[in-house]
Amino acid sequence: MRTITPGFMQLAEQYLPHLMILDYRLGDGNGGELYREIKTNAQLNNIPIMLFSADSKALLEL
Repeated sequence: MRTITPGFMQLAEQYLPHLMILDYRLGDGNGGELYREIKTNAQLNNIPIMLFSADSKALLEL
């Protein structure tokens, strides 16, 4: 599995969005892992995140 985290994290730290919307089932990564990485980043952890998925069982894994 490729990770999208490094490039995404750099952009997020540069632009500091007011809200992030993530799909749990990303084509090139895992939205749950990305969510946890964002929440452990001191610069980004206060940004609200909406996490969604078409797979109803996926969100139970969090």
